[in-house]
Amino acid sequence: MLRFIADKDEPAGSWVLREDLLSFGIDCSTATIGRYLKELDYREYTVQKSNQGRVLTPIGQAHLEELEERLERTRMQEKLSKAMKVTEYGELIELLYVRRALETEAARQAAINARAEDIAVLMRSVEDHRDTVEQNRDPTEPALEFHAVVADISHNKFICPILNMLIYEEKK
Repeated sequence: MLRFIADKDEPAGSWVLREDLLSFGIDCSTATIGRYLKELDYREYTVQKSNQGRVLTPIGQAHLEELEERLERTRMQEKLSKAMKVTEYGELIELLYVRRALETEAARQAAINARAEDIAVLMRSVEDHRDTVEQNRDPTEPALEFHAVVADISHNKFICPILNMLIYEEKK
């Protein structure tokens, strides 16, 4: 409703908003819309202009922008998630190239940013990997965990989640 109100050059009331909602296949009574408008007023997102309808307040405009930004972010995340799904051998190779580039940067930043407690976690990961290899078990999980630890101790908020997504897809 905030978007519909914002798109109007004049105050919008229940009847006008009902038509807007109907154009999107949402059948809603004017009384229900009126209750939603009262809620928007209560939250200070809209203000009533006499009997002409509602307009957005600056708080409402800011809230609408925040909602639209979150929606756009969600759309981009969905596209990224779809793009990350590996269905062919060639895509797995591409994923490994990206992982290699990301892990190189993660290692560089980990070397710069690691704290003493980070090094201790890294050493435990190395020991887990060594124990796995010595026991002739599959080292895939401990190796991937090592890379995740390196990404974590890079203290770069972007590297860790992206690398974890790549590792997840590689496992699949």
